Formats: sequence, structure tokens, C-alpha cells
Amino acid sequence: AVVPAECESLGSQAAIKECVCSKYRNGYVVQLEKEIFDETRMRHYYADSLESIQGINDIEATSVSYTYDYARFGCPTFVPYTELFKPQLEVWDFDTKVKDVSADYVLVEAHGRSEVSFRYTAAQAGCLRRLEAWSEKLLRASNFTEAWNMKNHQSCFSPDPNSSDTSWAADEYPILNATSGNYITFTSTSTDAPFQFFVTVVDPDYSFCTLHTAFALEVYGMPLTALATISIVFYVVLCSLALLACTYLVHRRDILAANANDEAKKNK
Repeated sequence: AVVPAECESLGSQAAIKECVCSKYRNGYVVQLEKEIFDETRMRHYYADSLESIQGINDIEATSVSYTYDYARFGCPTFVPYTELFKPQLEVWDFDTKVKDVSADYVLVEAHGRSEVSFRYTAAQAGCLRRLEAWSEKLLRASNFTEAWNMKNHQSCFSPDPNSSDTSWAADEYPILNATSGNYITFTSTSTDAPFQFFVTVVDPDYSFCTLHTAFALEVYGMPLTALATISIVFYVVLCSLALLACTYLVHRRDILAANANDEAKKNK
């Protein structure tokens, strides 16, 4: 369930939200299997605090664990697995909302998790040239906002006269805006760890300021993995066979007992 039973009984929406968020606020430990994230990106993100990631330097470890950064990402937004998600960005001046963001922005998952992807490829977005990948941009920067922002963003909608390569056409297109058909989508995962995103406005004509923020998503309703499905089916079939065998043995015992009684009566 999205809302734990102990929170549902609190009544008011404010009390329920506070109850749910307290899980993440009070030292919530996240565990991720190594096969579902980009270790290079994680090492870059935690470069100054790599010692806080347990298991990252253990070659034999199959997962890592770390404490959720509530101060940076806040309480996660809960979204269903089937939803095509796009953050609706707003500009605020302290407690006053200034406007909705209509400009292009780039989105990145902090750990490079493989269960999240973008709906559009570069070709579907209409690109005429290759966009640099995050792995390349991060080589020249210390953080995500510095790596890709309005000052160094290069549009892909003008052709590159020095290249005829089109192998990039199937690359993911990580740029969204309020009206585009590009969204992020989710695939099946074996963990309920929140996705942690950074977003930066990259339109150079939108603002003199570098507009950026961070947020987290908890995705619920994901289908079971193939292994889990096979395990459940196997367990159900095994239980059914065991029940059938027990029924047969009990029924056979009753028949043998009845036959024995009949033989005993005949011999009297």
C-alpha cells in the first residue's frame, strides 16, 4: 500500500502526509542492487562522501546501502508504475510563486538507475545532431547542475556539418518541457528505493539565473519480476499437488478401513 495502515487512521491529509514522510526524514536507509545502477555515476555523485556508501568498494558485495538525503530531496512524490511522469516546475521567490516553468529542462537520475528511461529517443524528438551524454559531461564538471545548464547547453536541432553519423538516433532524449510529449517511464524493479532526480533549466533565453532543483519519486504498483512470478507459480502448483496427495491418502485410508471392517464382519 502507498499509505501504511498506521498512517491511514490519522484522518487529516496533513497528518497522513507527515506520518508517511517521517519514514524518509529519520535516517531512512536505502538499499540498491549493484546491477540496477551506474556505479560510475554514483561514485561521481558521492565523490566527497563515498565512505558513506556501504558496499561500494566491496567487490563481492551485490548491493550498496546509504542514508536517504531528506534535506536535499524532501519527501518523495508517490506515482503509479503505469504513469508517464513529467515534473511540473514552478519558480518561487521564497514563499511567493512567480510562474510556471515553460522552458526546456534536463532531467537526470542521480544513480543512473536502469529502471527509469525517457519516452523519446533523440530521433523521435527531432534531433539533427548528437547530444552529449551525461557520462561525457560529468567528466568536465563536479556536479549535475554544472555539467549541463543554460550556459553550456547545445541544441540538437541544427545539423552538424562535420559529421554524417546517425548512430545516436536511438539515444535517450533527457530534455523535457511543459508541452512536449516526452516523459519518464519506469520498468519493473525488485526494490522500493526512491528514485532521486536533479533537474536544471537549459533554455538560455529563459532566465539570467541558473534554475535547478532536486526531487524524489516512489513508484508503486510495479509488476513482479519474472523470477518472482515463476517462484509463486511453482509454490502454488507444489501446494496444489501436496493437497491433492493428502486428499488421496486420506480417501484411500478411509476405503481401506471400510474394506477391513467388511472383511471382519464376513469372517464372524
